[in-house]
Amino acid sequence: MYEIKDLFDMQSIVGAKLEEILAERGYTKVELCHMSGISRPTLDKLLTGTITSRTNYEKHITKVLQSLNMSPDMLLGNSQMNRCRVRSLRNMMHINEKDLAEFVGVPVDRIRGIEAGGEAELAELRDIAAILHTSVASVLEKNIFPPQIEFWGHIGIRPIASDIFFWYPITSDTREMVYQTIGEKFLTVPCMNNRILMINMGNTAEIVLVDDCCDEPRFGNWDYKVDCGEAPLVFYETLEDYLEYREAGQAPPENLISKKLCRALDQFTEKYQEEGDFEVRGLKIYYPNGKMEGRDIDFWQNENISDNMQAVFDFGADAFDETILYCSDDGGVEIFLNRNSFSFIEAPLLEIENVLYEACDSL
Repeated sequence: MYEIKDLFDMQSIVGAKLEEILAERGYTKVELCHMSGISRPTLDKLLTGTITSRTNYEKHITKVLQSLNMSPDMLLGNSQMNRCRVRSLRNMMHINEKDLAEFVGVPVDRIRGIEAGGEAELAELRDIAAILHTSVASVLEKNIFPPQIEFWGHIGIRPIASDIFFWYPITSDTREMVYQTIGEKFLTVPCMNNRILMINMGNTAEIVLVDDCCDEPRFGNWDYKVDCGEAPLVFYETLEDYLEYREAGQAPPENLISKKLCRALDQFTEKYQEEGDFEVRGLKIYYPNGKMEGRDIDFWQNENISDNMQAVFDFGADAFDETILYCSDDGGVEIFLNRNSFSFIEAPLLEIENVLYEACDSL
């Protein structure tokens, strides 16, 4: 059974369900404001799921439910709803439900149902994630790190004994995080091109942040082909299924990958095959001299890299108190890496998130 205290963490679904109730009962938003005694701006925040204070949210949603003579169970149908943040992401991207429905190729009511926690085909979720420039994991609230949505610019990293910068696309939220933690010994930096970095500042000479509006950083071996986060993470999420069918000379089932997304993936793989890197697998270790070594790591086996990346991101460098990082490669070889030896580590963001989410979900 649901209680008022449960609704704050389901704001997006609750807002969508409330709009459904208003439509069914023929109430306007103005009428609901009068009935419940809350202001129109507050109601708008309730419906869009953007109230940041749990106390305020619970106070106002209680008034709304009392005015509608509903309990939390009655609102949510007394059943376990699918977690979904389509509504909040759509509002963040300033995309209305009509445009989203048109892109996915479904009626507006279908989008409203999905936003309210209804079942959705994987192809629908992938199309929704594509237009919201995110991942299905983020849409279903199964992400660990902030959604990688709106491109801000690049972070450049120059190892301490190298004159070469390595460039990664980041969001404005990541840029702010770097500002807040730059004095730490270690940083965990999620990037828009399905990379997540652990940076050892002791072995790093420079960190450079370059806004998309800045002039080309000629000092930093800038390449016009540098990734600008054009591909949403759902492209990387869908690659395994897409490549499996493409290599077999078959078209994927439309409930798995839509024709529209297949065409986008055709262009994506063609571009990145030419540049030599559209799949991000395993681990890349960058040393102080700029040298890189790749490892085909199985993150679903015994390793502590994922946990330490999350610990540093959530709690700062003091949470990284182990001197050795360990993992196993796909051949079963066990690898131990001294944390003081590298300048930074690059790992696949989605795979790290999946491992961490599954570990949390199993507790």
